[in-house]
Amino acid sequence: MPDTSFAARIGDLIVLTPDEHAALVRLGERQRRLRRNAILLSENDRLTELFVLKEGMMMSYVLLDDGRRQILRFIFPGDILATPALAYAKSPETLMALTDAVVCPFDRGTMAAMFATTPRLAAAIMARDQAERVAMTTGSLRSAAPPPRHAWRRCCWRSATACVPATGGSATASPPASRRRRSATRPG
Repeated sequence: MPDTSFAARIGDLIVLTPDEHAALVRLGERQRRLRRNAILLSENDRLTELFVLKEGMMMSYVLLDDGRRQILRFIFPGDILATPALAYAKSPETLMALTDAVVCPFDRGTMAAMFATTPRLAAAIMARDQAERVAMTTGSLRSAAPPPRHAWRRCCWRSATACVPATGGSATASPPASRRRRSATRPG
């Protein structure tokens, strides 16, 4: 299957039927390579496609009125990009490659057809996307941006690689502190 990480991420939510598996294969048929720092989609660009990130790391952001960049989320292999294309004609965010990346573009009509033919799969894809968006803001309800430490932990945990903090020490990938606290307080 061309996009095993995407299928695996969706497979964490639901057991895929053969039809659902085939639908995911179709989403990964086309590929587009992006170089580091390339802009895949800019704010206010016309939205015609959605994407699955197959390789690399990306981020989504908006530009604030004062010219600063507000990072909305970091995007890892298996994540879906440009989901606002389902509701909006223009992109509310910019998508930029942080590393060399490979995306699998598909027409927004493909996702609309998926809602009709495999609604359970479409719901799982949207639930996974929204969970990732919410995860970046967890712990920062007073601010528009997650604290840098929370974003750093989230990136380390999602990339599942060793990370070296700016302080020069080392840290290994682990779930965000909010998940560690929740699991530590559970009985049993």
